[in-house]
Amino acid sequence: MRNKLTIFTGVSLLAIFFNPISIKAQGTTDSPASMFGLGELVNNETGRYSGMGGVGIALRSDNFLNTNNPAALTAVDTCKFVWEMGLHGKYDKYDSGSQNSTAFEGNISNIALGFSLRKVSFALGLAPYSSMGYAITETKSVEGTANSTTSSLFEGDGGTSKIYFSVAYKLFKNLSVGATMNYLLGHTVETEAMDATTVQTTSRKNAFFADFGAQYTMLIDKKQAFTFGLVYGYKQIIQQHNKLVVADSNSGDGSTQNGVHKKEQIIPQYFGGGIAWTKERLTLTADYRRIQWSPMPADVVTFVNQDKVNVGGDYLFGNLYKEPAHIMAGLGYENSYMMKNGCNPKTYSVSAGVGLPVLNKNLLSLGVKYSIQPTSPQKFQRTNSFCVFLNISFHEKSMRYKIE
Repeated sequence: MRNKLTIFTGVSLLAIFFNPISIKAQGTTDSPASMFGLGELVNNETGRYSGMGGVGIALRSDNFLNTNNPAALTAVDTCKFVWEMGLHGKYDKYDSGSQNSTAFEGNISNIALGFSLRKVSFALGLAPYSSMGYAITETKSVEGTANSTTSSLFEGDGGTSKIYFSVAYKLFKNLSVGATMNYLLGHTVETEAMDATTVQTTSRKNAFFADFGAQYTMLIDKKQAFTFGLVYGYKQIIQQHNKLVVADSNSGDGSTQNGVHKKEQIIPQYFGGGIAWTKERLTLTADYRRIQWSPMPADVVTFVNQDKVNVGGDYLFGNLYKEPAHIMAGLGYENSYMMKNGCNPKTYSVSAGVGLPVLNKNLLSLGVKYSIQPTSPQKFQRTNSFCVFLNISFHEKSMRYKIE
């Protein structure tokens, strides 16, 4: 029985990796703003930190896989295989001034497997990266006529996911470094229908890129410590393979063009830092990230650099030496990576969550987040969102000699 869970998990992950479309980002947004750029970006809020405001750069634990900083993987005990699976659901309310709309979406948020071999740790996983989903009707008056109008329907669907492989190494007792190799893949379909003419553009996307991280733990005494974390990712151009199909329902004419040029899209360069203070039952942590979207060519919107600030806390209750439970809370702030009509909207969020031990110290985490984007609806849509995150972390004990 000891190895059945690991075998089952490995086979399941391999099946998903050979069919990555199964958890691509379709169906995770209905935002009109997702028609620009890469669409709506999927925040990496999974596992234990889903109820802590999205923090993670300086967090370390032996019972979850911290994908926010690959260096944190060295905290995983060499006597454990750890695998995780997460789900999320989201309710959105949009206000564009003249119209209001609501949407509910849900998807798998992560699947991952990790383990350690002495000073080296590994993780393999799959997660959504961005999502597109919109349907907009535009009605215009026909010039030179009294009451005639023409309508256009703009629709978009699709998204991207990433397969990642992380390696971490403990250089010294208190210093670890790590790297994550990512493969981005997915596709989007954008359609414009006006009268009898339909124009559809399909874009298949892929890119290789890497993230790097480091963590240093400074012990204050036997019961408390500070951990400092750094992360960095470099800019990478996304390869796009585009196809344009034009059809006229009246005449029956149609044409297809491959290799259609679209504006360049990128994986942005970013850097960030975090600090965490831990004392017995309490952990307090804060992160900052600077994400450089401004090099991406402007379209209808202008792309700007994005700043993210997150703070969070985790309190343990129950027996610390057996199966303690977690109570989590967090706050977040970020600006959009898009600017339209001179408006760059800001988003504020509050999070809470619990982590409950189940089945021999496995951890079931439930997080909720409410966020608001209080902008002028005449310039940029106003958005209120409520998200629910569910994550399960399983651990299988293994004899140390089996994996060393």
